[in-house]
Amino acid sequence: ELGHVYFGVTDDVPQMNPDEVSSYEYQSIDDIAQRMATTPDQFTAWFQLTFARIPDYWQTFQSEQSH
Repeated sequence: ELGHVYFGVTDDVPQMNPDEVSSYEYQSIDDIAQRMATTPDQFTAWFQLTFARIPDYWQTFQSEQSH
């Protein structure tokens, strides 16, 4: 199984398909890390494995956007 994480930047409000998504929220990487430390059962095992790499990927993404 693969854990896919996509990054993007927009001012648009997401338009969710109600048949596929019941809700969403924006969270900082620090907030997610804090939640994972205190309530890991709220996250899938695959996301927990994938999340360890996300901060580095996010920094790379941000540096590429500033060029």
